Amino acid sequence: MKKSLKNLFLFVFIVFFAVTPIHSQPKFSFKLVGGFSTMGGGDLNDAISEYNKYYADYAALGYSTSFDLDELRWIPNFKGELIIHLFSNFGIGIGAEYLSKTNKGAGQINYSDATYYPDETYSSEFNSNNDFSVSMKATPITLNLYYFFPIGRKITVFLNAGGAYYFASFKQTNVYGHDSELASESPIYLDYISTYSDSGTVKENAKAESFGIQGGLGLEFDITSTIALVAEISGRVVNFKDWTGDLSDEWNWEQTYWTETIGTDYYSGSEREIETGKLWCYPFWSIDTHNSYKTIGVRGDWTYKSGREAEIDLSGFQFRIGIRIKI
Repeated sequence: MKKSLKNLFLFVFIVFFAVTPIHSQPKFSFKLVGGFSTMGGGDLNDAISEYNKYYADYAALGYSTSFDLDELRWIPNFKGELIIHLFSNFGIGIGAEYLSKTNKGAGQINYSDATYYPDETYSSEFNSNNDFSVSMKATPITLNLYYFFPIGRKITVFLNAGGAYYFASFKQTNVYGHDSELASESPIYLDYISTYSDSGTVKENAKAESFGIQGGLGLEFDITSTIALVAEISGRVVNFKDWTGDLSDEWNWEQTYWTETIGTDYYSGSEREIETGKLWCYPFWSIDTHNSYKTIGVRGDWTYKSGREAEIDLSGFQFRIGIRIKI
């Protein structure tokens, strides 16, 4: 039985090489392409969408708000690939890609109110300013199988499919500032003013690795015997789950109390928080809007049952153009 299978395999092997043209010498080509990739985003884009809802809910309460951080729906994509042409129509491609995108945006919440009584005027003011930055980078090392078939003297269509191992990094930064004031004026009661302000920067960095698959098709047009223009479309499936990273939060604060008889008391300080852990997806609750919002962040010790490890999905389609140099 084993001998029969061996002979059958040998026969198929010989026939395959007999009908497949083989180059007299190994040939290579090098492909350089660039374009963009779409991406689902997973928990990352969900969190940005939830921030939009957060600011909209404050606006519904009468606050003046704005928010302009966009979701990461596409990402620039560059690729270099060495293709080893084993046979006339078949090849193996070994390459690397680079994907990187940063979105920046600002969020503001402002509120001012005054209540007038016969014997007292009570006023309050609140301002919140945030400058957000969200970055996603990935470097996949790819291995593809290629099939080329000419459809004319200068035009070639190709198909490819394979796998890739991804090294990804995620970064988000929030430069924030808040200030508030409560004041009372009265001809009967003691006047007072209470103020509080803080400003700081939160930086979160995380890394992850994952395996993905990809496949697509393309079109080549020969402009010389060694250089061809390339246009290709492909799809990828990859999702990053096991993120690890760190968080730093550094801020300064000031607080003052002024009363009509005592004068001014002033307090200030600087704080710093550092954590190392995983990238989590979790809800945060607003006591003003009475709603919960989904967000992601690095936390060292997560104990809430509603939290889970965050997932960032880079699956999508690639559209790239470039050249292939035949060696």
